[in-house]
This record gives sequence, structure tokens and C-alpha cells, in this order.
Amino acid sequence: MWLSDGELKQTFLPYVEQNSHWYSKSIRGASTNLLEALRVNLNKMFRKYCINTPLRMAGFLGNAFEETIWMTTLQEKSHYWYQPWGGRGILQLTHPENYATYWKFLGKTISNDFKSYQTAYGKINHMKGNDVRKEKMKVMQDANYPNLAEYHRIREDISSRKTKFPTDSSGFYWVSRSTSISKYADEPQQLEAVTVGTKSYYRSPSFWKVANVVNYGSYSSSRTQYGTSINGFPERCCGYTNCLMVLTELKFPDGKEKLEIPKGWKQRDIHGNDPK
Repeated sequence: MWLSDGELKQTFLPYVEQNSHWYSKSIRGASTNLLEALRVNLNKMFRKYCINTPLRMAGFLGNAFEETIWMTTLQEKSHYWYQPWGGRGILQLTHPENYATYWKFLGKTISNDFKSYQTAYGKINHMKGNDVRKEKMKVMQDANYPNLAEYHRIREDISSRKTKFPTDSSGFYWVSRSTSISKYADEPQQLEAVTVGTKSYYRSPSFWKVANVVNYGSYSSSRTQYGTSINGFPERCCGYTNCLMVLTELKFPDGKEKLEIPKGWKQRDIHGNDPK
């Protein structure tokens, strides 16, 4: 599959549910610009990493829309303790270890200086308490490590829409887990409706596992299914629901009925314009 401009915009969710309220998501503005900028590299990444079925694409995009705050940013906007090693890219690479793993995959040699930095960072990561870790990270900021300037530069490339790295790093993350995320995306869909007011979104055990790996790096059955441990899981499901509607032939269960379109939803038109 190769998604055209209109097809990619159609996958972008028209609605998102947060705290029992529905909010419309417009395709105009920053989201359109980012989708347009990434489309070709996103399609190339899908082919390179075999995210090449409707279910795999839906699993990827359902998470990507939430990770990028509805396609408005390629860099995590937060003040968490681990900055400046916060999330970058479509699926948000985080922490020096994950950046270095990707760079090694690209054939880059990781210097002993960076390895030493990574070891020191790892010790902070294992400390208890975000305030403690944030205090310790003050000495780990870029300005104190001019010898690592090259790594700081290529780290920023992963959040630049002008390069392939926001998409390519995310495809690498998808396949580099101990179990490729595609394994979970390929599982049979047991769709379950979640109705909030006049609309429904859908979740499934398969997508729950996909979101687990995106968030934690691995899936664990010890996490309560559909619990609150996954950041923004309902929002991810809204993106997933819309992608299933656009990319697959699946029907949406609603009591005794099988719906073509989820309850209360409207599709974008063939050009990806907002539903009227």
C-alpha cells in the first residue's frame, strides 16, 4: 500500500474522546502541514519495515497520532526529568540508550565518551523519585558535554520534518523490540465498542498489546487490559478506530448490528477534508 495525500489525511482522526467529552480534530493548520511533509517518507518507512498491511498501518498510526499530539509536533513537549533526551520522531524515541541503538543500526560508531555518558544517565534512570532524577540531570545537560555535540546534532535530526529520521526511527522502533509490534497488530481483531454520549470508539486486545509495546518497549500480560497504565489509551483508540474505518473492510459491532461507520462518526471526504 502507498497512501496518497488524500488517503493519509482521511486516516487522521476527526474526533477524539478525552475525559468523557468529544473534541473535533481539524485537518487544517499544523496537522496538514506535518502530514504533507512526512507523507512520502512515511510511505517509504512502511515499505522498508514491512508495516504493509491495513492492520499494521492502523496500529502504527493510531499510536502515532497521539504520540505527536495529533500531528502537531515531532518532539515531546514536557519538563520531565529526562530532558534533553525526551521523545522525538513519530513514535517518540526516548533516552540515550534507544537513540544509540538506532544510530548503531544506521552504522554509526558510538564513541567511548557517549558510552560513559550513557552509563551515568542509566544510574540516574534507576533512581527513585522524579524530583531526585531531575536534580541529578542538571549536570547531564548538553552544555556540559561539548565533546558530544555531534550526537546532540543528530538527535535533533530525529525531530526535523526535513529529514527521513522522524519516520525511519519509528519504523526501526516498531521492528526492533524483542517481539516485533507487527506480531500483535496481526492478531485477529476482537473489537469492542466504548460508547461515550452520541459516539463510539473501538478497542481490542490486539491494539492494547500494540500500545503497550509503543509505551513500554514490551508487552506484559500483568498490566490490566484497558487499564490506565497506557498514557492516552482512549485517544489512541480513537485514531485506531478511524484508521480501521478507512484502511480495512472490518465492520464495527454495535449490539446485534455490524456498522460500516462507528456510531456518531462522519468520514472525511476523498481529499481528506473535515467532515461536515
